[in-house]
Amino acid sequence: MDVLWLPSEEDVYPRGLSTQVHMPQIEQVLSGVMHADVLRAQVTATLRLIGLTRAETVYYGEQDWYKAAATRMALADLSIRTQVEVAPTSRAPDGLALGTMNERLRPEERRSASYVFQALQEAQNLFAQHGEVESTRLLGRTSAALTRIPGFRLQYVHLLNPTTLVEQHRASPGDLLMVGGYFGRTRIADAVRLPDAR
Repeated sequence: MDVLWLPSEEDVYPRGLSTQVHMPQIEQVLSGVMHADVLRAQVTATLRLIGLTRAETVYYGEQDWYKAAATRMALADLSIRTQVEVAPTSRAPDGLALGTMNERLRPEERRSASYVFQALQEAQNLFAQHGEVESTRLLGRTSAALTRIPGFRLQYVHLLNPTTLVEQHRASPGDLLMVGGYFGRTRIADAVRLPDAR
């Protein structure tokens, strides 16, 4: 990078802000059902940062595909030309996605959290290698693997169209498999795309 902008909290979130982005359809999907206020805050903050910086492109990791898709929809609805790009998730050697939330995990939680990505990889393999396309079976096997992870409280596991975030009943290459849950008070989320069948 050439320039780093490091504003104060007051510069980004001054007192008296009265506008919040509300996305009723998206808030009914996934974590929006339980955390609609969080989704609104995330998308509102992103749009405010775009307004402050006139950013041409916003980048997300694949584990945040849900937020990326919601941001892309909001930008399109408001005729804002900023592009949204999704990059492959950066992961530790054990597969855990690198991110600020995961840094809050205690050592024993950190060891268990690596199994979340393994469960997602097993689902990818079940689809690509064994031809499982029925979402109920694919999600059932994935949920079973996730609930066996020590200390992990599963919140959701969904199979979605990556553009519309609509639930899929039959899996297709490129569909998004998303997981959310808790270790203690730390919420973690991860996502992978289903590969081409082999």
